[in-house]
This record gives sequence, structure tokens and C-alpha cells, in this order.
Amino acid sequence: DQVICFDMRSFADTGEKPLIMHVMLDWAYQEARKSPRKMDVTFEEAHYLLGRESSRNLLNLFIRHARHFNTGLTLITQTAEEFLEHEQKREIYDNCDIKQLFYQEKVSDGVREHLGLSESEQEYIQQAARGETSDYSQCLLTSSEFGRRTLTIHTDLFEHHVLDDELSATKFLQERGHI
Repeated sequence: DQVICFDMRSFADTGEKPLIMHVMLDWAYQEARKSPRKMDVTFEEAHYLLGRESSRNLLNLFIRHARHFNTGLTLITQTAEEFLEHEQKREIYDNCDIKQLFYQEKVSDGVREHLGLSESEQEYIQQAARGETSDYSQCLLTSSEFGRRTLTIHTDLFEHHVLDDELSATKFLQERGHI
């Protein structure tokens, strides 16, 4: 029932973004530890966090303890390669229970080897539908509990309203009599 969003666009061209994201990660970790409610913490452009040793240490701690706090941690970045270029980053990646690989023009040898991708899985990633060019998106979904599956993601009017138009979710629901 509560969403907290930090807009980092104003820090895009400064060297402060990694430090500020580290502070936000620490804040989210402390909030998750003390909250009795379920929580999901999502970081877009996670490569900024992966680039700092102190942030990697905190990410690793967060991932290892998140289940005790009833919290999910979602890390979003452009490619899986960003998680595989360093031992500590690979450990973070390997501790993530669910991984989604969306369209990538080229899948590196390192990713193929680390994930054990078959030729057909690699081709699927390279040809996956994208929301920018299709009415849906596709990804290769890996879960430690259920293995690998292909996933097609469709969005509805509400999601488009909130994501594309950056408008108020509450206002949208009120206008349609849902709340």
C-alpha cells in the first residue's frame, strides 16, 4: 500500500550517483530489518551499486538476509555480464533466486557458460519480443525452485498509465471507481 520512489535523474551526470544509491540501499536494508510488513526493494541501474565494494558487501548481506525480513530485492541492469565480471558480483548474482534475461542482441560466452544456456535459449534471448516494438515483452526466466521457463509479459491499461505516462496510480484507480 506504500511505494517510495527515488528519482535519480538529477544525479545522472555527476559522480555522486553510486554513493547516493549506496545510502538508499542502506536505508532500504534498515527499513526491511525493522518492518513487520512484506517489502520489495527494487534498484534500476544496479551496475552503480555493483561498482563499489562497500555496496557489493551490503547487497550480499541484504540478499542473504532478505528472506528473514520478508523482503524481496530486485536488481535491474542492462546485461547479466555486469554481474559476472568479478567474483563478488557473481556471488550476488548466484544468490538471486529468480533471474530474468530479456532481449539482448549478443549473449556473451561468459553468460552462456555461467548460466549453462543452450543454443535455443541463447537464440530466444536474442529474438525475444520487446515492449518498445511489440505489445508484450518476453524473457528467459530462471528460478531455483522451478528451473528455466520462457515468459511472456503483457501489460494492461493501468500499467501503461503508471509506467508510460508517469501518472498517479491512485488517481487512475479513483477515476475508475476502484478505490
